[in-house]
Amino acid sequence: MSSNLETAAAVERNEARHEALSARKAKFLAKKMENQLYEVVNIEGKNLGCVCLTDIKKGTLILKEKPQCPDIENEADEMWSKDLFMRLLQNFQTMNPTDREKYLKLYSRHTMEELHKKLDLSGKDPTISDLILKLYGIYETNKFKGGVGIQAARFNHSCTSNAEGNWNEDESTREIRAVKKIKKGEEITICYLSQDAYMKNYKVRQEIIKESWDFDCSCELCQQEKVENCDNFYAKYDQLNQEADKINEDNGQYMIFPESYLRLGNLYKDMYKLAKEKKTSKTFIIFEILQNGFCAVMSGYLHAKDRNDLKNKEVFKKECDVFINAAIPIGEIVLPDKDVRNWKMRKDNLDLWIEQEIAKKVEECKQAGL
Repeated sequence: MSSNLETAAAVERNEARHEALSARKAKFLAKKMENQLYEVVNIEGKNLGCVCLTDIKKGTLILKEKPQCPDIENEADEMWSKDLFMRLLQNFQTMNPTDREKYLKLYSRHTMEELHKKLDLSGKDPTISDLILKLYGIYETNKFKGGVGIQAARFNHSCTSNAEGNWNEDESTREIRAVKKIKKGEEITICYLSQDAYMKNYKVRQEIIKESWDFDCSCELCQQEKVENCDNFYAKYDQLNQEADKINEDNGQYMIFPESYLRLGNLYKDMYKLAKEKKTSKTFIIFEILQNGFCAVMSGYLHAKDRNDLKNKEVFKKECDVFINAAIPIGEIVLPDKDVRNWKMRKDNLDLWIEQEIAKKVEECKQAGL
């Protein structure tokens, strides 16, 4: 009798333990789902993509990832060599089994037949050569600055994306942040285009995307510009950009103070207005327009300072502030914290920031033996 009672009590204890474990597991999964901003699902016409599980505010850090396959190329590499293939294979072999499996499932725009024609690996074990070619195809299709991140590679493209990726140099991670409010159930997209292709017209963008990733972009912007011809708009931006390049020719040795510096500043302001109107990449706006505009008027500021020209020094200081004040709120949405702090330092004390930048460049030259 006693034995039966003990058995019944043990069963009850086990059941209670299982219930407690199940409750904890459910709580853990609920918490995980609460913290998880998106899930990877099948999207019609796109294969896999990332869809919001909850509303995401502008500026939210969606993903921070260290590439599982780090960048294998360097400035000395002129073409794909045996060394490069070995680096790629070594990177793959150092991944954990789960990441290797996920990497091999990433999209490659190249067929094996194309890869065999493009890259001669004759004389190698067919199994090894096929693996290397597959790794190469995936790498070439999915790499960003820093290499290939498996999670980052799951975000699909849009020319007017609701999220943007940037490389965090200090932490060697790729960060993807929301640049617009993204609603639950909406796909999260990033832009694959390089900096020099953002303010290009529909036809040029389509050609670049087809050549590089082998698909036709049907994002909101492309659908609009397929019907509405915006060539004149982009031509106006190109004209401004070309004039700026002409002033900057030969490291700016033909620039006239203060006219050329003021003109450059105005050109970049006009480019900023056009890029903002087109709602193009915030990263592009900061690095290709506001940074260049700031550097132009900062050079004018330094020339005025050297000449003890107090009037123009004040003029160029105000011009610097125009670009700084435009960059900070955009940077707070899309840039790593260190980059935002850098812009804020310029605002707080421009002269000190300039001194520190000059000291940094001198130190870099010393280390490089220049």
